[in-house]
Amino acid sequence: MRNFKLSDGYIIPSIGLGTFKLTNDEAYNSTLNALKIGYRLIDTANVYFDEEGVGRAIKDSNINRGDIYLETKIWPTSFLDKEVIHKTLKRLQVDYLDLVLIHQPCGNYIEGYKILEKAYKNKEIRSIGLSNFNIEEIKEILAICEVRPVLLQVENHPFCQNKKLKEFAEKEGIILQSWFPFGGKGNNSVLDNEVIKSIAIKHKKTTSQVILRWNIQNNYIPVPGSRSEEHIKENFDIFDFDLDKEDLKLLDSLNKEEPFHKRSEESFKRYMTIKIED
Repeated sequence: MRNFKLSDGYIIPSIGLGTFKLTNDEAYNSTLNALKIGYRLIDTANVYFDEEGVGRAIKDSNINRGDIYLETKIWPTSFLDKEVIHKTLKRLQVDYLDLVLIHQPCGNYIEGYKILEKAYKNKEIRSIGLSNFNIEEIKEILAICEVRPVLLQVENHPFCQNKKLKEFAEKEGIILQSWFPFGGKGNNSVLDNEVIKSIAIKHKKTTSQVILRWNIQNNYIPVPGSRSEEHIKENFDIFDFDLDKEDLKLLDSLNKEEPFHKRSEESFKRYMTIKIED
């Protein structure tokens, strides 16, 4: 499995398991299955309300903690909670976190970032990242931070390739990570695209495998989620083929730079009503 090197020197796997919209029990099963298959990157978040299940699975896997890259995200309503990292560590049953992201650019995310910097200095977290931030918001963080962000998680797939954002981020030493690499649950427009289907047939792979391989060859880190052990295994079976120049050119032509999940002031207001239980 290919790995990437972050700008702070740490190594991160090139693909991970996402646990969005899973219950604690589902997250436990999916995480345990993923670790058995060979995944070593697990992505969760405070607001997924499944960190406890993820933590149990990591513990029950009997895999050395140092061999697992564990990342989570802090929710806006916890940005002023000085105990947020301690609470997160307790839910996940670990002594440190490999990466913690500021989940949304709303609320007092500057103070939230400072809390993460303090946890970094206390060696409770190893790296800091951002999620769903645009270029201007990243610049705001870069202007005040003592510890630079090393990763940005965004919606990313062949229909929305974030080229300007990626160019800016790479210049700043920030690698991009893809959530909803297939477009999101109930949205089959990416997976059913005829161009992607033709490439999948050519390589005797599925469209989901082509999309994940496209991510990795473009230096994105996809974190697809699934309840199905079969799909979790399928998503990991992408290291025995390469997309050629023709494939990449065809996939590049699909770019519309239009995310399916658009941000808005209304959604930010809604986010600020969601509280994280201790």
